[in-house]
Formats: sequence, C-alpha cells, structure tokens
Amino acid sequence: MFSVKFTNSEQEAAESLAYSRQQTLWQVILPQCFKRMIPPSMNWYAILTMATPLCSLLGVEEIITLSRQAIEAENNRPELLVPFYGFALLIFFAYCYPIARATIALERRFAVKL
Repeated sequence: MFSVKFTNSEQEAAESLAYSRQQTLWQVILPQCFKRMIPPSMNWYAILTMATPLCSLLGVEEIITLSRQAIEAENNRPELLVPFYGFALLIFFAYCYPIARATIALERRFAVKL
C-alpha cells in the first residue's frame, strides 16, 4: 500500500487515545485532509464549468443551435437575437450561480486557519 507520515503532535495525540494506525488515519488524518480538499476541488469544478468547453456538455451548444433554428424559422428577424440568446444566458447563469455560491460557502465553512 502506501505509508502515511504523521506529525509528532498527531502521533502523540493518537497514542494517548490508544488509537491503532488505522484509527489514526480514519479519525485524525482523513478529516483534516477532507477539510483542506473540499474548497479547492469545488473551486476547480466551478472554474471548469464556467470557463471551459465543458459547458458544451451541459447543453449550451444545443440551446444555441435551437435558438438559431427558431430565429431562422421566423425569417431571420434580428430583434429576436437578444431574447433568444438572453434566455440561453439565463439558463447557463442558473446552472453556474448556485455552484459559485456553494463554493464560496464551502470555502468559508472549511477555511483552514493557519
């Protein structure tokens, strides 16, 4: 497997509680790791969702294609561009905004104070 190195304070605390190595890993080390891991991983997910071609997997390409087809069906009237693309923007915003807010909340909740 792999080996985990404990700091002296963690090792002493686990020894004083008579924890085995497995108990120390599950009850001391991993909770600290998750606390430090959650905010950056959510931040990375939010960045990927909002700023990369991953958004095409979320249906943005289909929305744009359907908007273009609807505008063409109405004889290419330019006054329809803003409502159709505004609706596409609204749908994308409705998906991304909660992710961004959840990221901010998790970063605040699990902030590591050094």
